[in-house]
Formats: sequence, C-alpha cells, structure tokens
Amino acid sequence: ILARVRQLDKVLTGTSLWERTERYILHSTWQEGHVFHGGKRRESNLSSKHLAGEYMRDVTAFSEHLPKLVRASGYRLPELGVECGKLAESKFDEELLRHIESGHTGINGFFVSGYFSGLRSQDEKRWETLLHRLLQNRVTRKIAIDCMWHSGFTESLLRDMLILLKEEKIDSTAFAVFAFKQDRDTISDHLFQEIIVTLLRRPDQTSANVRIQSVYDYYFAQGSSDDFPEELVFEVLTTLSETDDYISTMSAWKEIAKGFMKKHPTRSADLLNGILRNRRRLSRYDHTAHVLEIVDEIVIAHPRETWKTISELLVSESENRYKLIDWLGDTGFEDSLKRGAINHMPAEDIIDWIQADVDGRRGLIQEVLPKTLNENADGRLTRLFIEEFCDDDHVASSLFGHFYTGGWSGPESDYLSRKRDAARQWLSEIPSVKIQLWLGKYIDYLNGRIEVAKIREEREF
Repeated sequence: ILARVRQLDKVLTGTSLWERTERYILHSTWQEGHVFHGGKRRESNLSSKHLAGEYMRDVTAFSEHLPKLVRASGYRLPELGVECGKLAESKFDEELLRHIESGHTGINGFFVSGYFSGLRSQDEKRWETLLHRLLQNRVTRKIAIDCMWHSGFTESLLRDMLILLKEEKIDSTAFAVFAFKQDRDTISDHLFQEIIVTLLRRPDQTSANVRIQSVYDYYFAQGSSDDFPEELVFEVLTTLSETDDYISTMSAWKEIAKGFMKKHPTRSADLLNGILRNRRRLSRYDHTAHVLEIVDEIVIAHPRETWKTISELLVSESENRYKLIDWLGDTGFEDSLKRGAINHMPAEDIIDWIQADVDGRRGLIQEVLPKTLNENADGRLTRLFIEEFCDDDHVASSLFGHFYTGGWSGPESDYLSRKRDAARQWLSEIPSVKIQLWLGKYIDYLNGRIEVAKIREEREF
C-alpha cells in the first residue's frame, strides 16, 4: 500500500521544475514541511534547497519561471527565495530586477523578499546596492520596503528612505518595519532621532503609531532606560492624533511614559498638560485607558498642581471640556465603578475655584461630583458642594438627577432602593443641617421614583 501511495505521489507531483515547485513549495502543507526525530520537531528545507539549486544553475530556466515565482504565494515560497538568494550570481539579480522594474502588476514580496534575505547572507554589499536601486524607482519602492522587512536595514538605506519621506514619496508606514528590527540592525542615535523628528513634522494616518513603537523599541524595550532625549520623547508622548488607531501601541506608550516620569519626575505636570491639550477624547473604556492610567498616577502624586492645569483647561477650552468631564467623573456600573480623577483632587481648592465664578463653573463640577457622601476623601467634595451651593432649590434638585444616573442590572426599583438605603445611612451619620435638609428632599425624590418604577415593572411583567 505504501509503495502505491508513493507511486501516486510521483504521478501527482510531476517531473518538470515548475510542477515540483508547485508540489513542494506552493501546495505543500505545514506537516510536510516538518520532520520528527527523537520526539523533536524540526523544519525540513530539503525540497527548497534542491529546487533552488536547479533554478540557480540555469538563468534561462529561472527567467522562464520568474513571472510565476514573483506572483505566487505560499508559506514556503520565502524559504525557496532565501535558498535561491544564497546561491545567486549577479546575472540572476539582474534578471529578477529587470522583471520587477518592468511595471508588471501582481508582483508580491513572498519570493522576492526571501531572495534578498538569502542574498544578504552571501554578499551584503550587493544586497544593499540593489535595494538602493529599488528604492529610487517608484514602481519598485514598495517591493524594496517589503524586502527590508525580511532582510533588515542599513543606515544608508534608512537615509534614502528618510529623503523619500521628506519628499512625500513614501509615508510613515515605510518605517513601521523598522520598529521591530532593533535586535538586528545598529542604527545611530542621531539618525534615529532624525527619523522621529521627521515623522513628527510630517504626520499622517499612522505616523503616531510608528513613532511610539519605534521609540519604545529603541530606548525602552530592553528594560528601564535613562538614556533618551528628553524633549523628543516628551513630544512623542504628547503628540497624539485623533485619527490614529492606537490599539496596538498604547501599552508601549504607557511604558515610555513610565520611563519618562521616572527620569524626569518634575515634568509630570507638563506631561499631563501636554496630553490633555492634544487629546479631544479620553475614555476608560478604549485604547486611551492606557493614557488615563498615567494621567491618574500624575494626579494622585501631584493633586494641587494637576488641579491648577485642569481648572485652566475647563474654562479655556469650552468646546473640548467634555473630554475632561468624562475623565474627571465616575463611570461604569454601580458594582464595577471606575473612580474619576476628581476623587484625587483637593476638594477645598475646587470649591474656591467655583466661588470665583459660580454661574460659569458650578455646573461643570456638578457633572463630575462623586455620587457619595461617605466620610472619606471620595465624599468630601460632594458634601462641601451641598454645603455651599444647595441652598438654591434648582441646584439641589438637579443634584438629585446626578445621583440617580448610572448603570445597573435588574429592576430599576431595586436600584433606586439601594440608592435610598445609602441616603438614609448618610442621614444618620452626617450632622450638617444643610446636608440633612438636602438628603431629606433627595429621599423624597427617590420615594417617588421608586413608586413609579414599581408600577411600570408590574405592568411590564
């Protein structure tokens, strides 16, 4: 049976060079590409080596099959390219470049990038010269960058790319590959900084991601670093575009920020100011949550200094103030509440700030008041607010609505009953006459809401 299976395999494989390439390279399975010896798995590249030897013996055969090799795909095709590149003479290089420079469509990087990886291992100068040539040709520029993804960079190649970036002939995505190559290529700090500065001055849809990942890899990936350019890293941390998708790089951003604050603790307030002025939206529920972790740390460590920054932003950027309100106030469900930054700020300073312009500022703070009167730091601001401003019936009643809002699960009447239980507890603990008067009205408000909710729930049931 085994002999018949092998005979069938020979019939299906064919005998020509391209038929065997299809069988062993393009249509090979992962299992066929690995052999097991002594219980251990290792990759087998015998087929690719043998086929590469045949291709590299005859430039005519190589040229004949080149249109298919550079358009095909398959997980073993880069491997064949590597083996060909290791054996290639310069005449094969010219044949390959002639074809991809002709402008034919459909060419991809599977075989070509492998070829250049193999070529670098046998002749780095030749490899670099050919990549310079491909970079200067608009038709082959993308292929050149794909090849560098697999075979790496040199400073000379990066300088060519930097010129193209400045001339707007490539965009920031060309440098995305560089972010993951620090372990293979030594790039001078001067050149690296020049690249980051250029990406800062010529922003596009992905430049912030590229900057963040590159700075992390270059200065911070090997552990804590205190050897980085202060102002450049500060600018990378604070120049955050609203259009970039940061999901993949925000954890790197957080590590950079930690390293920056460790080395420059006195600049924490500057960092917070820069972040808040450059971001229109901050949320604890998306990728910017990493940013808020750092911002919260700064607030906790420097409450008075950060409140000064926040208070200035609240009055000076009226159209963007809601990004701050979302962050300052508590969010989430009652059983998984995320505490807002206002909890960490000095309550007396906040009240004094409101007093300076009650009509313009009271409403801003009312929206972010902690929904508690507990005898701890969380409840202090709200208690002071009631003492100072809830003589006004309109303010007092609007605060009822603020306490009511939130997320919960289960019947609304149960949620409101839990609110009422908390209010009754505060009423028994807090001696302030003003707060007791407000709590009495708040409990009456909840009683009415509970009755309405129960009637609605009974009808819906």
